[in-house]
Amino acid sequence: MLNLRVPLMEGESATSFCSRLAMRNRCRSMQEFCGDLGLTFKDIQVGRVETISRLAELGGTEPSLLLTSALRTDGTRLICGSNQIDLAARRHMHQLFACPACLAEDRASAPEAGDAAPAGRTAWMLKAITTCQKHGIALVQLAPPASSEPSRLYDFARRVQSLSLKPEDHRSRPASSLERYLYARLDGKPTQLHPQIDGMPFYAVAHASYVVGAFCRLGPKARLKSLSEQQSWECSAIGFDSLAAGPEVLQATLLENMNRWPKAKNAGSAVAFFGSLYSWLAYHQSDPAYEFLRKMVRELVFSNHPLGANSLIYGFGPDANRLSSVRIASEEIKMHPKRLKRLLIAASILDQEAAPLSAHQAAFPADAKAAEVLQRIKRCIPKWAAAAYINATPLQFDLMHKAGMIEAFINSGGQIKDYGFDTRDLDAFLERLMADIQDEILPEGLQLLQIQPASNRAKCTVLMIVRLILERKLSRLYRQPGAKGFMSILVDLEEVRSAVDWPTRPGLSIAEVVKQTRWSRPVVTALIDHGLLPARTINNPHTNMPQTIIELSDLEAFDREFVALSALAREQHQLGTIIKARLMQLGVNPAFDAKGVGATFYRKSTFSTG
Repeated sequence: MLNLRVPLMEGESATSFCSRLAMRNRCRSMQEFCGDLGLTFKDIQVGRVETISRLAELGGTEPSLLLTSALRTDGTRLICGSNQIDLAARRHMHQLFACPACLAEDRASAPEAGDAAPAGRTAWMLKAITTCQKHGIALVQLAPPASSEPSRLYDFARRVQSLSLKPEDHRSRPASSLERYLYARLDGKPTQLHPQIDGMPFYAVAHASYVVGAFCRLGPKARLKSLSEQQSWECSAIGFDSLAAGPEVLQATLLENMNRWPKAKNAGSAVAFFGSLYSWLAYHQSDPAYEFLRKMVRELVFSNHPLGANSLIYGFGPDANRLSSVRIASEEIKMHPKRLKRLLIAASILDQEAAPLSAHQAAFPADAKAAEVLQRIKRCIPKWAAAAYINATPLQFDLMHKAGMIEAFINSGGQIKDYGFDTRDLDAFLERLMADIQDEILPEGLQLLQIQPASNRAKCTVLMIVRLILERKLSRLYRQPGAKGFMSILVDLEEVRSAVDWPTRPGLSIAEVVKQTRWSRPVVTALIDHGLLPARTINNPHTNMPQTIIELSDLEAFDREFVALSALAREQHQLGTIIKARLMQLGVNPAFDAKGVGATFYRKSTFSTG
């Protein structure tokens, strides 16, 4: 525990308490203070429980008290006590606010703390609170610091020194009904308003009050981000009073204002009637906290204004036989509307006449067929991702796809550039492929290999083994521990070899000719290129790849007519140069230019006549 401490004020934030302790202990900054005590300023800033508790102990206060008022983050939202506060509801630290009267009371209650007595409250860090409930004074913004370092921005104790603490120098204003409600929730006091409001997250009450009030006071064209501080305060109070009165009063208020504000002659959409309120609710469509407002807007428009058959409000039509549109569907499944429209046309959900229409105009019945197609499109993944999904290489996947073993739900072609594979179809393929796998300890005595190395060893294709598995012609199938999907399948090499029905390949390959004649591969290739050794190209029945073959009869005919110098050297057990020189003395010349084929050949007939 520190010798020099400050009292924790009610509702004080953790950063303020740290700032005051740093000033009380004569540290030049909060960063220096935290470093001296082995704390991390970032942990205090984000409200890490262990660090906040340690800070409270050093300051001589109960950790639970500081944790109750500290802003903590869960990664996406802030939490204060039991209240959820989204990041948009907190002021930026350039904009520190304070109540002069509260700060004056702090000085009076803790004179021993000196300049470190004034404390910043967590409530002052929130945009929705602009008034001190206790003193009825509008909060005052502190001057920005000279540095934008986080420790300087959060250093409340130093930034507040330039603020006048005379209440008469500041504007009086009672706290609004919304502010009083938010103060109560921050303090953990029971609110007991309408259950719908009390059940909303803290941030949702503040935001919903603001947008509803702006609509009621300024109309559908209200610019929510351009309101003055006084306008925001007034609108929030109006909106909260409507929300707190209950659903029936709120619905009547929205209906009254929906009809009150002037609209264009041909207004025929919810945006025309509710404007910024409608757009704001649409922007936050993924947040269930505002669903009751969306439902209310939808019911009000459908029950009070005739709209076109293709009019949708938050994805729903006026009855069960509603229409959807490409725009709405694209927002639901998170896909670009242009691609989605092409896919829906290909799936016969939309007519070809819908191609030139905009995403809003391209409408279709939201029936069971369309719902199934949209769900399949939503589950679709591109080819490279599909290969990874079943744990196969892209080449293996492409071969199985082209062979018709795996079918794409979305086929490329024309304006549709990319394939799309439904993950459920991929699951079904894996289920068929792995139906006969024996999940038991791998037996000894079998040469079990994955499909790819088994195809290499058995000199067959991956497709041939996959086809054998799908046709239930392989029974010894096992799962490799630690692997998944396609790569986990183990086959018995001998069973694969015996199950593969190979067609007979005619002739001899170049490699077989090399082995049989003991000529080098370049020599055999040169003989073929010069037309001395007949050959032809076929598709190998094993690999379906082009291959050069030489008929055995042609090789035998060549062998009857010619003999290689290297063969004579092996037969006579002499060097080829010696034999060649002796033949030259006898007037026996090579049958053709040795440089052209890379080896020396003689006609056998020259030996018999010589």
